[in-house]
Amino acid sequence: MLKPVILSASILALTLSLAPVKDASAYWGTYQHDAQQTGKADKAAPSAPSVKWSYQHPNVVDPIAGWVYDPAFVAGVAEGADGTIYAAGADGRAYAFDSNGSVKHILDGIGVCCAPPVVGQDGTIYFAGNGLWALNPDFTVRFYFPDGDTCCGAITVGADGTILLGKGVLYAFDPANLNFTDPTNADPLIAKTVSAKWLYDQREVRWASSTSTDGKTLYVAGPLFLVAIETATGKELWYQDIKNERETMPVAKAVTGKGDVVFIAADQKIIAIDTAMIGINDKTPPPAAVSTVISFSGMQVDRIAFDATTAIDGSGTIAAMVLPFTLDASGVKVFDFSGTTDLYSINAKTGALRWKTTLPGMTDAATPIFDATGAIIVNSDEMVDGVDFTSHLYMYSTAGVKVWEYTVANIYQTDARVPIIGMDGTLYTLINGALKAFGGTADLSVSLAATPSPAKTKSTVTYTMTVTNNGPSSAVQPKLNQSFDKTLTNFVVTSNNPITPECQLNTRSIACTFADLAPGSSKIVTVTATTAGTASTLVTNASVKAGSVDLNLANNTATISTPVVAPVTCDLIISAVSGPTAITRGTTKYSFTATVKNQGTGSCAASTTGFYLSPTITAAVTQVGTIATSALAAGATQSLTLSTAVATTKLAAGTFYVGAVADSAAVVAETLETNNFKSVATTVKTTVK
Repeated sequence: MLKPVILSASILALTLSLAPVKDASAYWGTYQHDAQQTGKADKAAPSAPSVKWSYQHPNVVDPIAGWVYDPAFVAGVAEGADGTIYAAGADGRAYAFDSNGSVKHILDGIGVCCAPPVVGQDGTIYFAGNGLWALNPDFTVRFYFPDGDTCCGAITVGADGTILLGKGVLYAFDPANLNFTDPTNADPLIAKTVSAKWLYDQREVRWASSTSTDGKTLYVAGPLFLVAIETATGKELWYQDIKNERETMPVAKAVTGKGDVVFIAADQKIIAIDTAMIGINDKTPPPAAVSTVISFSGMQVDRIAFDATTAIDGSGTIAAMVLPFTLDASGVKVFDFSGTTDLYSINAKTGALRWKTTLPGMTDAATPIFDATGAIIVNSDEMVDGVDFTSHLYMYSTAGVKVWEYTVANIYQTDARVPIIGMDGTLYTLINGALKAFGGTADLSVSLAATPSPAKTKSTVTYTMTVTNNGPSSAVQPKLNQSFDKTLTNFVVTSNNPITPECQLNTRSIACTFADLAPGSSKIVTVTATTAGTASTLVTNASVKAGSVDLNLANNTATISTPVVAPVTCDLIISAVSGPTAITRGTTKYSFTATVKNQGTGSCAASTTGFYLSPTITAAVTQVGTIATSALAAGATQSLTLSTAVATTKLAAGTFYVGAVADSAAVVAETLETNNFKSVATTVKTTVK
């Protein structure tokens, strides 16, 4: 049993650091993503149900009465423009999480909410517990509207910023022009209490509203009516009978080019109302403005969502949860929550069935959503033994193929839930009272290369970092970090996307943040720097991570060691070479002479000089012997004489050129390695005995 929450000035706010501001164009701030309640996300859902993080708050015990709050979250979640995730607990608290699941803020005393929180365009967060709570991003109270009892109303943020609270009576608030009833009261909560801008109580409307695309009209649903209300004044414009026992919500979309078409579940069918055909004095839409999209015999339509982007004929797609029912003796509908639910994909223009599938269980007010690709994500809870449930989370492709299923058995907590997809592609939903975040399964890797290697002192070295997504999902906002050796200077960073400044240089490290990286795609970043004047070994480290789940972390780091050596200034040549003009093969020794010179600017280490007999003047072919050569300073020469016989096995009789090669064993590093050979045109006639 839940402890009644007593409102007082003692409001606890646990405040941690704020998250950095992100692109706010795609955040899921209201019940079904946007003011039109389409349920259409701007990001693709994860391709596999990998749990990124999960949070379930502990039991909270009232210190006076001893009552225990259930350790569960209720209703749903929302996302702010900075990526903060908001949820309401059965403990009567409001919660805020960063994208990694760490608690940022907790506010006690809001009461138990039965509708998800929503976030306004100005960043204000709204909870409906024991009243309407409007919180600043740091969870201080901006304003409060008491309702006299447990509010549990559905909240909508209108396209013009108007805040709507529906629970039989519809209340409207203008955050830019709040009416504080007692702003100087010593109690800080009473000082924040406001009255409504207007209220509407002509017909019962207690479910979430949608707004027209221009923000001037509200479409509000209740069990018997869909009502169109003027946003600025609360004036009723027209109403339509719908007779729906489910907490369905209207979905508005400008598909005619002249006005909105409003889709709504109406008992055993989905209807479409073309608002462009409704006159200014019409109290109800004319018959021509109302059409049946699709009917279901013996099936109650529950929640719907609308995707205008996936059908090439421009018709759009409706996702609908459809529940079977029976009638009792008095004609009241009876729903079997141990039964099944049908998920339909419907052509919104023609009503034609694209596909359908049957889900186990009958979750009360489970809401389907669309991801950016048109895939549908939905929850379903299956009663297995009259007491316990098995909870399912599904993703279906645009063709109706089940992409994945996530299942938790033996749960105790089932709620009406709306999954949401965050700006970074994370999927959030409530399962068994826990807030779960599901991320994609991208496999990011990073590789490092350095050129030249070894590098020279006081010269340029270039590092190339390649970040690759090996899939199967897109990697959400990959981040590359690299640190460099402290001796490097004069950094220049480039990437393969020069339009966006993806990388920032910080002294001797870089940090890069990329746009979402598709499977099989890579990002290449190059960094050039100047080495110091002393020999050393440069050590460079790189790491990569993404906002999505990466199941293979072994390839997310790389290290490379690059030796730095002094530049080579030795350059050996043969400045002169000679030999006998005739040779008789055998044991007779002949003299071969050469002059070795170091024409470089630095010293050359000791080496060997080889003498050769070759059929051409341009190559050293048959070596007849070698002689040791001393180390030579810059400009120094050394004359060498080799006395050796030419064995009969060395070569056949013929005419050959005498040549010599400096550093014939190739052990001395030189600035130029291709000028070590010299031969003479004097022929050597070999007499074969």
